[in-house]
Amino acid sequence: MYRFMSVFFMLVAACTAAAYAESEIPLDDVVVSAYKMDIPIGQSASASIITRKDLEKGGYTFVVDALQAVPGLAVIQNGALGGNASVFIRGAKTGNMAVLVDGVRVNDPSTIERTFDFGTLSMDSIERIEIIKGPQSVLYGSDATGGVINIVTKKGQGKTSATIVSTGGSYYTTHISANVAGGENAFHYSLTLGEIASKGFSKAEKPTNATKPFDDDGFYQRFAMGRFGFSPFEALSIDAGFAAKHTEIDLDDGAFIDDANSFENRKEFSAYVRATHGIAEFWKHSITVNSSQTKRRYDDYDDDGALGFDDFGVESAYTGTNLHGEWLHTFSVKDLNTLILGMGFEQEKYQFKDMLADSSLKNDTWTFGFFAQDYVSIAKILFITAGARADKNEVFGWQQSYTASSTVVAPVLQTKFKGNWGMGYKSPSLYQMYGDGGVFILENKDLKPEENTGFDVGIEQPLLRIFTVSVSYFANKYKNMIIADTSFPAQYINIGRVKTSGYEASAMFKPFEFLSFAGGYTYLKAIDEDKDEQLLRRPKHQAFGSIALEIAHFNIMFLGTYIGKRKDSYYDASSFTTVEVTNDGYFKADVSIQYAITSQLTLNAKVENLTNKEYQHVAGYAMPGRSFYAGVKAVF
Repeated sequence: MYRFMSVFFMLVAACTAAAYAESEIPLDDVVVSAYKMDIPIGQSASASIITRKDLEKGGYTFVVDALQAVPGLAVIQNGALGGNASVFIRGAKTGNMAVLVDGVRVNDPSTIERTFDFGTLSMDSIERIEIIKGPQSVLYGSDATGGVINIVTKKGQGKTSATIVSTGGSYYTTHISANVAGGENAFHYSLTLGEIASKGFSKAEKPTNATKPFDDDGFYQRFAMGRFGFSPFEALSIDAGFAAKHTEIDLDDGAFIDDANSFENRKEFSAYVRATHGIAEFWKHSITVNSSQTKRRYDDYDDDGALGFDDFGVESAYTGTNLHGEWLHTFSVKDLNTLILGMGFEQEKYQFKDMLADSSLKNDTWTFGFFAQDYVSIAKILFITAGARADKNEVFGWQQSYTASSTVVAPVLQTKFKGNWGMGYKSPSLYQMYGDGGVFILENKDLKPEENTGFDVGIEQPLLRIFTVSVSYFANKYKNMIIADTSFPAQYINIGRVKTSGYEASAMFKPFEFLSFAGGYTYLKAIDEDKDEQLLRRPKHQAFGSIALEIAHFNIMFLGTYIGKRKDSYYDASSFTTVEVTNDGYFKADVSIQYAITSQLTLNAKVENLTNKEYQHVAGYAMPGRSFYAGVKAVF
């Protein structure tokens, strides 16, 4: 049965966000704002979108769950319900990606590689998710060497309405949120409040030789987000927004190692203000100021009463802050040409406190840059984008980035040919440059930025508006990769080299208005050239497929995902060694159902891991078994 289902879904071909969007909405009605201008998805050479309707059909609670159904993305998580979650775009490190919420960069400068943890980001009030693959440093500078994920929240429109969502289910999980939104004349607004709580399960996998039960690792989060806009007169608009989360997470000590008294307390906040002014019919400019901050505190107390390290209560805190300002000018000649000129300033701050040792460390750095991007549309057949950027960082100096892409949409047949090429960079993180004060990591301000040169080419073919198939080939070459040497204390150095390449394929088939099939497959080679080995946690093969059925008031979606074998490693505390393993491949099935009693009241239910498959994203960390959830959505 397992093999049959796996083969069936790989052949039916699984779900891509763009395919979902295409099956429901004409391409030219879906735009990608992550380009710093609205480009229709049908004219983009490298973007895909997960729409609000896709997210509702899937019944997802967290963003990380929705991203598992996008070709070219590999998702790993150290246990669900608050476990740290990383996303690899085409094999790139999770730090080689810029993550934005309404355009605000939320990568955490206090982490080793300036990453973002998707594990605690819920779906509430999210309108769509935009994914752009390949080097995007021209628009976003450092970090965007692998791509960009832009999360766009709900914008109020029409008469004031209130939406309440309440869900409960396995692991004593509850989820409730309320949204008030509207927008008429010159003002729009959307405000969301909510909380998620779960007793959870042990994040650490319990080994067969364990003599005691592992405790459940709980999760609790309160969140708020808002988006507001005001246009006092036609030529001027002012937009602002914020997102705030306070999360408490029970932790374990590592792979296969339980800990009943280890906790993380995390506070995340981001906000922006943007003023856009039309100088002339062809010229507008905008000034944006935004900031994001992540505060993480860890407490680890005595577990068993025996004299040991935990008796002292290990307490540490990390604070990472981004401050960013940008002045953007947009020159447009009808639908023929759009030129963007911009300059931006960014400051990163990092602070570490060790309460036990009563010590602290602070560092910061700034970057100033100029960029330009030109978008040309010729006869609605040929679409060309080219751009360049120059950044100056106070530590490593000047860095350049370039990009070029083109899309050709053939008349009549609507065959779409697309190609992208780009050069991007990732600057060393504050931790990599300044270390931890010399305790474990030494300072090295001579580090160079990591660099990536990548390209992709592809073809997409629709047929009679009921079938679409797309195939792409991609390749990236990373150099000056920053890794820690093997000495003690260690020091980060530039010696890593990585090549990634592979294929992405997706298909959508909608024979009837009420029935659709969608699917995708990714083949990935992500090679560490120093070791000539596949990078850890990157599966060579992954596929996913969906069947969506809409009958009367019912929406039913069956989603299956297949993740192939992948290399991994974990630290064995008993032998003080790193153990290399190969995680088994697995197939997981989920079913999501919505029933609209009225236009204002909808019941929903979901079964995750329908076959109760035992699997791991990361060696030594457990993932949920068969889980049941049900809830209600009311609109007033």
